[in-house]
Amino acid sequence: MSPYFEKCIGIEPSEAGSTLSLKINSENKNVSVVNKDMIDGMEYLNITKPVFITTSTVLNHIENYHVGDFLKKVNELPHGSVLYFDE
Repeated sequence: MSPYFEKCIGIEPSEAGSTLSLKINSENKNVSVVNKDMIDGMEYLNITKPVFITTSTVLNHIENYHVGDFLKKVNELPHGSVLYFDE
């Protein structure tokens, strides 16, 4: 997504996954990673402007109550935000 957006921030709970993501995207200066779970990551980012969020094969790997917590956070995002997910 980095060619299309000013800033791309990944949220990844695994330190190894965060490190690998940064290595893969080392040429993309607009890519960063927050090493937290998705709820803590969204709270940490303190999102105040509309955002585009995408997930890929994430929601089906976690407990339903975490999905519910995530969707509550999505509902709190600024008007105009978009969630795209692929499961």
